[in-house]
Amino acid sequence: GGGSVSRQSLVDSRSQTSLVLGKGKPLHSAQATSLPSPMRVPPVLQFLGYFKEAVHESNLENHRIRKCEIFYYLEDDSIQINEQKTENSGVPQGNFMKRHQVPKDEDTFYTLADIEIGGELTLYGRTFQIIDANPSTKSYLKFKEDGSESVGFPVDKFEVDRAALMSRETGADLTVRHNIRKNPMKNFAEAALGNTCDNSGREGFLKYDRKVLRFTCFWDDREALYGDMQKFKLHYFLTDNTIEVLQIYGTNCGRDPYPLLIKRAKIPKSLDDEAAGFYHWSDLDIGTLIDVYGRRIQIVDADEFTREWMENEGIPLTAPLQPPEDEAPKFERILPPYTGYGSEEDSLTSCVGSLVQTAPKKLPGTDRTLRYLGRLKSAQPEDEGREFVLQFFCTDNTLAIREPPQRNSGIVGGNFLKRGTSQVKDDYDNPITPGSLYIGAEVATQGYVFVVTDSDDSTLKYMETEPETFPYSDYNAVISRWGRVIAAIHMAEFEEKAEKIASETGLLSLSSLKSLLSDYQGLCEQPDQAPITVMRKLGNGEFSVSVEALMQQLKASVSAYNVGGKMY
Repeated sequence: GGGSVSRQSLVDSRSQTSLVLGKGKPLHSAQATSLPSPMRVPPVLQFLGYFKEAVHESNLENHRIRKCEIFYYLEDDSIQINEQKTENSGVPQGNFMKRHQVPKDEDTFYTLADIEIGGELTLYGRTFQIIDANPSTKSYLKFKEDGSESVGFPVDKFEVDRAALMSRETGADLTVRHNIRKNPMKNFAEAALGNTCDNSGREGFLKYDRKVLRFTCFWDDREALYGDMQKFKLHYFLTDNTIEVLQIYGTNCGRDPYPLLIKRAKIPKSLDDEAAGFYHWSDLDIGTLIDVYGRRIQIVDADEFTREWMENEGIPLTAPLQPPEDEAPKFERILPPYTGYGSEEDSLTSCVGSLVQTAPKKLPGTDRTLRYLGRLKSAQPEDEGREFVLQFFCTDNTLAIREPPQRNSGIVGGNFLKRGTSQVKDDYDNPITPGSLYIGAEVATQGYVFVVTDSDDSTLKYMETEPETFPYSDYNAVISRWGRVIAAIHMAEFEEKAEKIASETGLLSLSSLKSLLSDYQGLCEQPDQAPITVMRKLGNGEFSVSVEALMQQLKASVSAYNVGGKMY
């Protein structure tokens, strides 16, 4: 008619005056030609919808219903979304998407034709379920209702639980008892107006006020995983027959300082049988097991007041019990082995575990110092005649070498190798131990080779007391080896050679004994420590031995290995 304007002409006029955005996209969409044209066009269409948002890492809910209002503006086909605010939701709500034309694809935008009640609308990756619209929008769209009720929003578990919580907390739910004690003035005012007061609970207050029974208990939970032996204090208040249980903490127990296990209340004897009642002071005795909500706590002792009061009531307490106790674990710090990087003292400093770091003393041996005399094994003529004193400290396996000064030698004596702070090693990166040093041994360190030529008497005595460390100082082992090597068939020959060498005095010196042993395979390579050990044993401290005594020991060692006519 003349009063109405065709939708096609209205769209054409709008498209002719529309602005053009980037890439030639019109600001107004031409897809609105198929929209209905009511008599009164509302400026904004309002739809109700929601979308589901997943909730991770929560045991109360797995998704949340986000309720929204979708506004469609007919003048420029723009869309705006507002989210309804929910109290204490923890989500910022309000303007969810500001008003603008929402692109549908690269060339078109969303229009009213894409919005349908009961359908879905996907904007920027979120899918909105449109469930309803306001009356003006329905009238404009000529939406025909079939008489059934609208679908409505789905049930949100968070809203249901929150509503139930607020109903309990605010008192709207009359089935929930908050156990709020009345103000004493209110009771007094009601009594003044004629209300009868219940004084049944005041008998204990008047008779037993400020009287508390105190028991010592323990709970043995060591059978459970990570269980422990825990001690408690049990307070029984005679005023209202309530019980309080506090935990007793030991030194360095590692538990949080919250000793209250059970606050003051009546404790039921059984959680399954209400007819069993609550614990009374007459049920408490030394050795009694109390079930405190699943914890089997045993009473082992009581204080002096409790014992006196219970005895006056005709229930004397028995002697205290000793709860089982575990021995405190003893921790021994084991120092790690030296890695070879840096000094050993610097490495041990990191094992102290203190702000004031001091390297712990590592004592692998005894407090003894071994002294030896040595010379350089060198082909240089200037090294001939140089003597050195080698000091080995068994406390930490360190070595110090000094060169005694010699007149007109051209070499300044003094410290040749200063004692270090870590265990000394040879040139082959092997640790030098006390067993590495003996007369005749060669020690290579700091690029020099030292040959041990002599030792003092105290060192030799110590070596003879440690045969496992110094095998060449073991007299029995040395003489037995000599006897096995010489054997019975060569014994007469050996005795004849010995008597010939010692024909004048009958004594063998160290050099003559070494030359005598050099003729036998296996004895010529042994160090000088072995003959020195034999001469110290048979020569009564003198470095000479009689042929007669030596032959007696050799024959005795040979006969010890002659079993059944066979030589072993």
